[in-house]
Amino acid sequence: MSNYKEYKLGNSSACNLVGRPQKGTRTWRRNTSPLSFEAWLKQGMERYQKQGIVFELVTPSLMRIKRPGQTNLLRTCANFRNEYETEYLAKF
Repeated sequence: MSNYKEYKLGNSSACNLVGRPQKGTRTWRRNTSPLSFEAWLKQGMERYQKQGIVFELVTPSLMRIKRPGQTNLLRTCANFRNEYETEYLAKF
């Protein structure tokens, strides 16, 4: 049994969309079980890298985020973990 629900585009409750529309339809699949922290972080970084944002590991627990045309950010692993637990997991 699949752990995906299908939502038509335009549904405001469709967040955390994964995959692409199925061929010949405009249907997206929503993951109904949360990703692990590592998978969530990797997916988020890949999405932002496509937008031109650069992630630079300064120390094992500190990351510099270079945003084109904006100021740089410093985030710790604890910052990412807190966002994962308070914002992402709250959607499930």
